Amino acid sequence: MKKYGDEHIGKVLTKYLSGSKRLSDKYILEKIKTYWKTEMSDLVNSYTRELRYSKGVLHIYINSAPLKNELMLGKDKMLDILNEYLKEDLIRKIYIA
Repeated sequence: MKKYGDEHIGKVLTKYLSGSKRLSDKYILEKIKTYWKTEMSDLVNSYTRELRYSKGVLHIYINSAPLKNELMLGKDKMLDILNEYLKEDLIRKIYIA
């Protein structure tokens, strides 16, 4: 087994996850879900049915048509904020359904 010495645990996890695209996507999705639950309002969280992430595309499923329209208007800003939170441009596109 390879020794990592004094490397930060985050770097070790990043190296480990970069080897598997499937694990990496799941890790990114969990980070997005954590951000979504803590930073979005209770109203948005209550109407959010599901979040999916795959190959740079985030799918957000919302139960409320008016809320869906509001989120669509702010989609570009949401993309910038989420990529800033992830500290990389991992999300290329957001679909709201």
